[in-house]
Amino acid sequence: MSYSRPERHSFYNTSLWKRTRAAYFKSVNGLCERCLKAGFVVPGNIVHHLEEITDDNVNDPNVTINFEKLECLCYKHHNKDHKKTDLPTNKGVSFVNGKVVLNYDEEE
Repeated sequence: MSYSRPERHSFYNTSLWKRTRAAYFKSVNGLCERCLKAGFVVPGNIVHHLEEITDDNVNDPNVTINFEKLECLCYKHHNKDHKKTDLPTNKGVSFVNGKVVLNYDEEE
């Protein structure tokens, strides 16, 4: 079955995704995995799919709910992945969903 972009993104409102997201978040203690790898303990904000959800894979549980294909990220790292780094804000500050978010500075 092929999904349009809005239908594809409706996956994120399903109880399956919400349960998966909560379980994954708990499994990594709610910390940003990339920050932790760099030696910083920073709260995670988003459970991110390592593989983009597309029309072709939205119904594939190996992609959508597989813990090996998820990672918990802080806003800074999630925004980097989605090329949202050129926001006109001071260093360490960004906007997410219209709200100001303070980001921890860590070495790249």
